[in-house]
Amino acid sequence: MMIQRRKFIKKVGLSLPLLALPKVLSSSVLANQPNTPKISLAQWSLNKAFFADELDAKDFAQISSRDYGIQAVEYVSAFYKDQVSDENLWLDLKRRADDQDVQSLLIMVDDEGDLGNPNDQERKRAVENHYKWINAAKIMGCHSIRVNAFGDGSKTAVQQALVEGMGSLSAVAAKEGINIIIENHGLYSSDAAFIVDVIK
Repeated sequence: MMIQRRKFIKKVGLSLPLLALPKVLSSSVLANQPNTPKISLAQWSLNKAFFADELDAKDFAQISSRDYGIQAVEYVSAFYKDQVSDENLWLDLKRRADDQDVQSLLIMVDDEGDLGNPNDQERKRAVENHYKWINAAKIMGCHSIRVNAFGDGSKTAVQQALVEGMGSLSAVAAKEGINIIIENHGLYSSDAAFIVDVIK
């Protein structure tokens, strides 16, 4: 059973695309970095308990370490959106993670506007809405934020808008040492060839 589980985890890990702009960040690149954990816990795994206030989102690092023996975590923006501009929150979360010897890897960011919106002004607003999460990730010591490649319109129009939106966002993120990762999260973003063309 353990061998099958390991094979499954390995296959899943190798098959999931980890796409970053302006560079492609592969699982092999991360694996070769010193002190990179082999497994991390996504906060969304416990989303029902967090939304129901059965668990406190600020305790996520402790929960990951204490209850699951996992020393790396991935945060979800939904649990911190009301305080995202409060740098003291992120400093506190970093301290909590450090106290548990837990690495904060990334923040999954949702509901900040469509980075593939063909409307220039709305796309620019969406790009700027993500800046605060880049800052939060930097404070936390994360390597990335995860964003969505969404937009309404024809495939060609959305793709061109994503080139502009992701390009602008990744240029800002690169200055802060933060990667931008696109999740295959439905709609056009689940089309691997579509996303690869955006990156190219």
